[in-house]
Amino acid sequence: MATQTSSAQSRVPGNIGTTKHRRRPTQKAEYLAERAYRDLRQRIIAGEFAPGDHLKENALVALLRVSRSVVRQALIRLTAEGLLLDSPKRGKTLAVFTEEKLAKLVPIRVCLEQLAIREAVPKLTDTEAQELKCIAEKLKNPGLDPAEHESLDMEFHRKIWKVAGNDELLKVLTEVVGPFHVVGNAVVLSPFYRRSASVISLQQVLLERERDAGGHQLLAEAICRRDVEASCRLMAEHITVNYAIEPEEFGQRVGKLISRYWHPPATS
Repeated sequence: MATQTSSAQSRVPGNIGTTKHRRRPTQKAEYLAERAYRDLRQRIIAGEFAPGDHLKENALVALLRVSRSVVRQALIRLTAEGLLLDSPKRGKTLAVFTEEKLAKLVPIRVCLEQLAIREAVPKLTDTEAQELKCIAEKLKNPGLDPAEHESLDMEFHRKIWKVAGNDELLKVLTEVVGPFHVVGNAVVLSPFYRRSASVISLQQVLLERERDAGGHQLLAEAICRRDVEASCRLMAEHITVNYAIEPEEFGQRVGKLISRYWHPPATS
C-alpha cells in the first residue's frame, strides 16, 4: 500500500518535491554548459590551440571534464561567434584571423554597432543606463589583466545589443565581433598572434586610457545622456583606434586620443 501511495504522489502535478528534483538536472546542465563554454573560449584566447587546429570532441570531454553533449553546446556557441569553423570531414577547427581580415571587418562592425546604438538609446531605461555606467567604471580598474578587460569590454557591448532588442542584429554582431575579442586579447597572451613590442605597449596605453575620460567612459556617458549622434561617433572612434593595421597608424590614432583625453583644451 505504501508503495502505491508513493507512486501516486510522484505522478501528482505540482508536487513540490518532484518538481524540485526535476529542475536540478536542467540547472546543472546549464551551469556546466556555461562553464565549458567560458573555459574553452579562454583556452582559445590564451593560445592553447593553434589557428587551424582540429578540436576533437573526445579530447575536449577529457580536458573540460564534462559530457559530450555539453562539449557540443560549447562548440556550437563558439562557432556562432566565428571562433570555430565547420570543416568538411574534420568537424570543428579553430578559425585563423589576420589583421588584414579584421581590417575588412572594422567598417562592418562600426555600422552594426552604430545601428545597435540607434535602436538601444530610445529604449534605454535609467536602470540600464546605470548598469552600463557601472561596467564602464569597472573598466577603469588599473588592476585588470587583459583577459578581465576583454570580458568587461564584451559585457559592455552586449549590454547595448541586449537593450536594442533586435535578435537578428544580435546574431550578426555576435559573429562579427568574436574575432576582434580573440585577437585583441591574444596579441598579448597567444604566441600565434604576437604583435611587436611597440604595438603591445600602445595597447597597454589603451588600457591605461580607461582610467581617464577615454576608452569606454565617454561612450557610456554619451549613451546614457541619450545623445545618439555623439554615441555613434564615439563608437566608431572606439572601434577603429584598436585595429589599425600598421603600427605607425595605430600610434597616430592613440596619440590623438591621448592628446584629446589626457590634455583637454583649457576652458575660459
